[in-house]
Amino acid sequence: MACCFLCRIAEQVKTEVGDVSILVNNAGVVCGKTLLELPDEGIEKTFAVNTLAHFWTVKAFLPGMLANNHGHIISIASIAGHYGGVGLCDYSASKFGAVGFEECLRYEIRRTEKLGIYTTAAYPWIISTGMFEGFSPKEGWLLPPLEPQHAVNSIMHGILTNREVVFVPGILNFFTFLKPVLPMDAMWAVVKFFGIDTAMDTFKGRKKQE
Repeated sequence: MACCFLCRIAEQVKTEVGDVSILVNNAGVVCGKTLLELPDEGIEKTFAVNTLAHFWTVKAFLPGMLANNHGHIISIASIAGHYGGVGLCDYSASKFGAVGFEECLRYEIRRTEKLGIYTTAAYPWIISTGMFEGFSPKEGWLLPPLEPQHAVNSIMHGILTNREVVFVPGILNFFTFLKPVLPMDAMWAVVKFFGIDTAMDTFKGRKKQE
């Protein structure tokens, strides 16, 4: 099982390097298909990488952090963990799971009163790494893809200042306040205005290495 494998790797790291004090969960995959188009194995892979991996890595390294009362766990999720979109069923659901996991983890660590352990969850917009190549929202000029260095700088600032939540860009934080108060028809209008209902129609994704 993945958890057992990671536990063995964790023990190897602790033996060869020492206790891990910074853990970054940054891996991510996306299929880019609607629910009925998604292959079953694609759904399982998306959740294995985007959600379950957080469980296994944290279970492997959190005990050492608790014992030392020292550590920082960084979860790179996505704004798609707060909002859904057409063609993002598996990806968005997996990121919703990652967001919920990080929130629960934050509270569980706080209850231990281990003040030397921090968590930071990052919720970026699309980053121009090629992962979402072809994603084309209608009003893309309003929220263009982030340059990787800009995303890194914003997230690193959040880590270094021990912020628990980092939205990139910061304006996305405002939209999360709208969702609970807007009726569903209004939310659908927002989705259509930004073209999130058709943005994945031209999705290509990252090209595979030869």
